Amino acid sequence: MQSTLELHDLSLPEINEGNSSLKELLTDLDPKVQMEIGNSIWSRQGFQIEEDFSSNLTNYFDAESSELDFNDPESVNVINNWVQKKTHGKINEIIESIPSGMIMYLINAVYFKGDWVYEFDPEKTTERNFYKEDGQVKKVDMMAQKLPAKFYSDENIQMIDLPYGNGLFTMSLIKPTSDSTPIDSLIETDLSLENLEKWYGENEKDTVDIFLPKLELSYEKSLNQPLENMGMPIAFTNQADFSNINRNGGLKISEVKHKTYLKLDEEGTEAAAVTSVGIGTTSVGPSNPVFNFNRSYVMILREKESGTILFIGKVGNPEN
Repeated sequence: MQSTLELHDLSLPEINEGNSSLKELLTDLDPKVQMEIGNSIWSRQGFQIEEDFSSNLTNYFDAESSELDFNDPESVNVINNWVQKKTHGKINEIIESIPSGMIMYLINAVYFKGDWVYEFDPEKTTERNFYKEDGQVKKVDMMAQKLPAKFYSDENIQMIDLPYGNGLFTMSLIKPTSDSTPIDSLIETDLSLENLEKWYGENEKDTVDIFLPKLELSYEKSLNQPLENMGMPIAFTNQADFSNINRNGGLKISEVKHKTYLKLDEEGTEAAAVTSVGIGTTSVGPSNPVFNFNRSYVMILREKESGTILFIGKVGNPEN
């Protein structure tokens, strides 16, 4: 798992300390931005968790720990109510029921709310075309403004950085330079941490014209298969070793579920994400650069000082 997450050069204490420091940095960095991170562990009544594992979650991750009767349907509501509270009502449910073989849930919730440094004027928002990847054309509410911004542009990509609050949190919007280049091609060939560092390092600042769709999206996905494909299939099998959770072993990851909510409008951005790990038994002005996001694009919500990416995704349809 450490190798898959590219943490193989770090010891477990270093990973824990690093997470604790990063959480403190992100949540206290900008008084103009609301940035919250919540962690919790929910275990089946009577299941014995190793003391070191429990204390590490509390000390380094500020995790809330609760023991519940998983046979009681009300336990589902207790967990989902925690999710609803931590995401300010943007995500109301992460589990529908608790299978008989489930003995623990580890849940992470992230909430972000920030106003643009340069807010869009609602009176300039008009209905414009958005060109979907399947060839359909949809009418969307397109925001527009002229603003000073950092951007990068070459023969393959266009990227613009829109700041929030005091400027340490930003939204990066990335699209192919050519309208004929599929967004998936850009993602597969150009989008990497190395290239992102290059684009951020070589960006310039000027007055630009930007056209950006308003959006309010919800997204849900099981991460089992992606994580297996990335190199951690054993964690989902009977060969998994989670004896640090319970010395008797016999544990594996049953499901990893991720939900995201994102709202982007003239004032700023509101975003929430929840990830649950279920552990079970082995059972336009011509003189200005123009950034027109009327086709599929990539959006990255990040913190500049640490380079931490909080949210990343592809927008192929602003209305869904």
